[in-house]
Amino acid sequence: MITVNNNTIFNKMRNIFILFLIMLTVLSCEKAVLPETDDNGGEKKKNEDTTIVKPSTVDDAEYISVDSAINLPNTTFIEVKGYIVGAATRSINYAVFTVPTEYTQSIIIADKPDEKNADHLLAVCLTDRSTARKELNLHDNPSNLHCSVILSGQRVGYLGIHGMNKLSDYQFP
Repeated sequence: MITVNNNTIFNKMRNIFILFLIMLTVLSCEKAVLPETDDNGGEKKKNEDTTIVKPSTVDDAEYISVDSAINLPNTTFIEVKGYIVGAATRSINYAVFTVPTEYTQSIIIADKPDEKNADHLLAVCLTDRSTARKELNLHDNPSNLHCSVILSGQRVGYLGIHGMNKLSDYQFP
């Protein structure tokens, strides 16, 4: 006859349960993925690919207007033509539309050289220590105010409005 000690069975069951909990804890750990928000505070749709928008050629230059760029989703690569109308820091609330200005980290472009309505402005991030920052910012280059410029970069939300960053090219037409 087999004798069974209740303590032995209880200890084995307890050990199996503890092992199960440890495995469950280790195997279920993963990074929490929080939804990103779009420019309007809503949840951004997941888009793995960066879209590239190139309009038809006009006078051998490929670009879109600022208003067209504003209507594109974030992460879209754009080539946009506009006028440098101002600069800002921290948010569009600190925008200045005159020179001189102390702001070097961004410029604001628009389709019209006198535009000030945030719905028609595109804030452009000028990366620290970049050639683009040295040549485009209004602090060091006040004569750039109201100049036409063509910029290539990624459409993003910036300074609380529509914007672009990761400038890959720029030119004064």
